[in-house]
Amino acid sequence: MSRFCPPSGSCFVIRTKRNPNGQSTDRALAKAEASGPIFKSLEIDGDKAVLHFTHTDGGLVAKGGPLTGFVIAGADHHFVFADARIEGDTVIVSSAQVPHPVAVRYAWADFPKANLFSRSDLPASPFRTDAETPAK
Repeated sequence: MSRFCPPSGSCFVIRTKRNPNGQSTDRALAKAEASGPIFKSLEIDGDKAVLHFTHTDGGLVAKGGPLTGFVIAGADHHFVFADARIEGDTVIVSSAQVPHPVAVRYAWADFPKANLFSRSDLPASPFRTDAETPAK
């Protein structure tokens, strides 16, 4: 049993089934994701970058229209807006301006327009696949 008391002062109790070890046996709680999609790894496939994620809760979705928020760069590290599409738990990113990609960034801006979510309606975290370059 856990107690929740908001600042207003009116408390309510959430009761869950517990096993002898004190762990919740509520299957819905046990299966719930704690975060949205998290970048796991980058794979280069010709002129495309394939991004793998964890915490997808059974798939990825673009909320509110086509997938946005991705930029891609080649060896020169000049980033351009990219085309992106979802395939299961991966995102395929490419651009005609970058024939040999080496890095991808998602929602890497002050006020990004990004819409990658998990099936449980949690947003993906911003990420970069490249290492931070020192200032010149």
